[in-house]
Amino acid sequence: MKIAIKSISKPVKQQAMTLLELLIILGFLVMILFIAFPTLRSPKITDVEQYAKDQLKYLYERERAYYLRNGYYDRFSELAKPENGGPFLDKRFLNRDEIVDRGIKIVGPSEKSDNLLITATLPGNLGTLSVDHTGRIKLTKPKDGGQGAPAEPLRIPDIELPSPEKIPTSPEKVERT
Repeated sequence: MKIAIKSISKPVKQQAMTLLELLIILGFLVMILFIAFPTLRSPKITDVEQYAKDQLKYLYERERAYYLRNGYYDRFSELAKPENGGPFLDKRFLNRDEIVDRGIKIVGPSEKSDNLLITATLPGNLGTLSVDHTGRIKLTKPKDGGQGAPAEPLRIPDIELPSPEKIPTSPEKVERT
């Protein structure tokens, strides 16, 4: 008796993923990670904070150069004068000891001193940056977490309106030019 072995020994086709399919899936996972990664990191420094840091670094370097030449830190207005071995600062600082630039209020030393403190108050209640004689820049956030002060209501300037007698009511009275 012969039994049909063909039906029993029929090879079973195994289901498996090809290397190309694995690479495609891996590519999708990498793309998802690149999209999600920036949101998982801590928030970036704002442009305003970065600009203020750059200004503080510049002013610190200028004050430090003045200190090395004269032996003390001084007001911005003194650093801008050419007779003090400089000018160490540009003309914006000639008659000022504080400056407002892009909404950032920067205040320097108020008198001759061996200690340096320059502060930059950021707009919108974002905080205050300061640099001391060591050159370290510190950020001090407000107690409310830097959410910003509530916006002031929009002020509309007073406009002088014409009196009702001067307003034309019919087309015949309107002059055309």
